Amino acid sequence: MIFTTITMLPSTTYGVPSGNYDGSSLDWFSDGVPAANYYKGQGNIQTITIDISDFYGIISLQASLGTLKESASWAEVSRFENPNLNSGFVHTSSPITGVFPFTQIGNYVWLRAEILDFTAGTINSITVAY
Repeated sequence: MIFTTITMLPSTTYGVPSGNYDGSSLDWFSDGVPAANYYKGQGNIQTITIDISDFYGIISLQASLGTLKESASWAEVSRFENPNLNSGFVHTSSPITGVFPFTQIGNYVWLRAEILDFTAGTINSITVAY
């Protein structure tokens, strides 16, 4: 079995412009990347890995069924929640650091990350593998 790993969002540090992040926005999107079903027949399971250091914010995984990325409609399919809390994501006095993989099931064509309330830290990477 051949696996494909794509970087959805490369290293992005709060306050430093990089890719779609202008260095000051609290809310922004990564570029869309092909999901497992992009190549038809590759299935519906993708593994998302979020690697963060001293991060304050929310990471929402969005997906689209549209064939053209530029005009696709996007919907949230997962939300990264602080693993240190029992319910939901809220900002705490301690930043979050770690690598957090999870499986997302769905016959999506495109995936992207929405970053919300980004106020500190570094997103080392967000990758998708299938």
